[in-house]
Amino acid sequence: MDWKNIKASKHTTSRLVMFRYLSRSPLVILTRFTINMEALLSSGIKKAKQIVKQRIEDTEYQTDLTSIQNMAVRSFVKNLMEPAKYLTALEAKGSRRAFTLARCLALPSAELEGKYKNTPFAERLCSCPLREIETIEHMFFTCPLYEAAHKEIIFPLMESIPRRSEGKRLEFLLSDADTKITCQVARFCVMILRLRKLNANQL
Repeated sequence: MDWKNIKASKHTTSRLVMFRYLSRSPLVILTRFTINMEALLSSGIKKAKQIVKQRIEDTEYQTDLTSIQNMAVRSFVKNLMEPAKYLTALEAKGSRRAFTLARCLALPSAELEGKYKNTPFAERLCSCPLREIETIEHMFFTCPLYEAAHKEIIFPLMESIPRRSEGKRLEFLLSDADTKITCQVARFCVMILRLRKLNANQL
């Protein structure tokens, strides 16, 4: 019996099965990643499946990233391999923390606290005289508790983008596109945290 021929035959059959599996994948995907078919075939069918599957998942992940809607943290999500500029531009630890909370829409508020206490949305009201739902937009633009800070910090920054919605204005302030604006907004966020802590201690 010719064992060499049997061994070669098994190897050829394995490669043929692998090639048939890989050929089921869209040619455009294989071409897009310039997969070396010869190297892929020689790696074994199990390893080849893993490589093709990973390449397809990478493609889908990149597609998902590019389809993300505009939001305050988009620049951070888009440039995953680079730290956000404000992490080095803001020297004070408190400023970095406050600005991060704002960018993640995680500043302490009645809206946020209500999510964890199962408070009905309509009842997540600010303690200010306006009795509006305390959202981050409310704190940034309309809450009388921060009126002095609005006039000193926020409103001057808004002069370059008049007549925009609160959502667009918030996105502009938290975009970290301009270091000077980022520093001012971080100041405002620190003031919000201090005033809320002071008010909480007085209750």
